[in-house]
Amino acid sequence: MLESFGRKKMVGVKVTRNEDDGKFSRDSFDKALRSVMQKDEEKVYKSKAEEIVKYLVTMSCNKNV
Repeated sequence: MLESFGRKKMVGVKVTRNEDDGKFSRDSFDKALRSVMQKDEEKVYKSKAEEIVKYLVTMSCNKNV
């Protein structure tokens, strides 16, 4: 559920697991990372990550008041 949410909000990307043992392969991780590093995608993911950091910092500051 969180995986799907992360991809829809463009704050995460799915890394395919090996069907036999459930582990990530070097190639699947590389493919996922490269998909995020494409110029257009990189800007979107970076922007979304910055929004989340600001939100979490705000929530953390408000919690300590």
